[in-house]
Amino acid sequence: MGQQGVFFFLNVMSKCMNATGRDYVQRAGSKEVINWREQLIKKLVSSQTIDGGKGFWVNENGRWWEKDPILTTAYSLLTLQQSYIQEN
Repeated sequence: MGQQGVFFFLNVMSKCMNATGRDYVQRAGSKEVINWREQLIKKLVSSQTIDGGKGFWVNENGRWWEKDPILTTAYSLLTLQQSYIQEN
């Protein structure tokens, strides 16, 4: 699916991962163990657009309205919130 719905996916994934109560996961096909919270936060921060002193997220693939920076920024902030919460 490429970049279609990527911000919605990251939002749902963060909720699911947070629900497991685990901070570390093994990469598929590898023995490497990563801190999913840290990696997800780095991914989101690096994909933020800053224009005129304002930060937001937007998807160049407009499927499911993800070209709307209000929607994608909301998804991103929810994802960041879930990445910081530990419900265990």
